[in-house]
Amino acid sequence: MNFSTDEQRRESLLLLKETADYLKRLPVVTVTQSFIVRIEEHLAAPTSRLTLERTFGRAGTAYSPAGVPLFSARLVGSELSILVHRSSLPLPVEQPLRVKLETDESPPFDKPDPE
Repeated sequence: MNFSTDEQRRESLLLLKETADYLKRLPVVTVTQSFIVRIEEHLAAPTSRLTLERTFGRAGTAYSPAGVPLFSARLVGSELSILVHRSSLPLPVEQPLRVKLETDESPPFDKPDPE
């Protein structure tokens, strides 16, 4: 899976925030306190704040062999929306289908279950 630079930066900023929270629990030492201040200033910077607040999504469209769009899917956070483009498909719906996703350790659909 490819991750954007902003997504990678967001993960780094979350780790940096976790580090600052950990350092705050340590005994008070001048060097540690000044380091915490530097981290918090960095996290409060506009670009850092915007990156942390942004919700990243993924989107894609499936096409027929003739290049006609069949359906589109968009994943934002843990919500998957599926829009069917052709009413001749078995899912003739007007509005996108919305599915709330949860963590799943199951193998992907394209792999048969071991028996």
